Amino acid sequence: EDDSEEDDEDDSEEDDEDDSEEDEEANAAPPVRNGAAGSGSAGRAGAADSLMDLLGDISMPVEQPMQATPPKPNAPPPLTLTPAVTLDSNTFQAQWGALTETTTWTVPCSGNPTPQALVSALAAHNIKCMAFGTVGGQHKCYFYGQQPDGPVFLSELIVELASQSAKATVKCSAPDMRARFADMLSERVRVALAA
Repeated sequence: EDDSEEDDEDDSEEDDEDDSEEDEEANAAPPVRNGAAGSGSAGRAGAADSLMDLLGDISMPVEQPMQATPPKPNAPPPLTLTPAVTLDSNTFQAQWGALTETTTWTVPCSGNPTPQALVSALAAHNIKCMAFGTVGGQHKCYFYGQQPDGPVFLSELIVELASQSAKATVKCSAPDMRARFADMLSERVRVALAA
């Protein structure tokens, strides 16, 4: 009987030890896998350090401030010439001699345009002819025009028949307006010479 009681006590002690080991295993912290840090601020700091290590050799793009596109300058409105302007030859010659600054251009022409064709084409745009004629292989035309309440434009147009070219000289008391009239005259003459 004594041996039986001793065996019972040994079995009881073994059971208590097994239960104690199971409790310790249950309360133990879960293993850390792949070297990850624990939870909390320490874990976040470790993850941030790892990210910085990863991006350490990468140049981050720098945002450039957007630059506003400058507005395009408004094109001046086309010249509108009055049909009421009149000019006699003496006034034309006096103003032509008094004005020293000029704007000139040269354009090619084809065929043999007549002075009458040029006069008719420009008259449709209120560019009036003072005189025209043909001298020594050149067609010479003298034109004038005026904006309402604006300066008077004077021009000499010479068509060289041998070189198939047309050259114009424009005069006006207002330099900016002179350039605009020269552009307008060039466009109209190009159209007339191409007709």
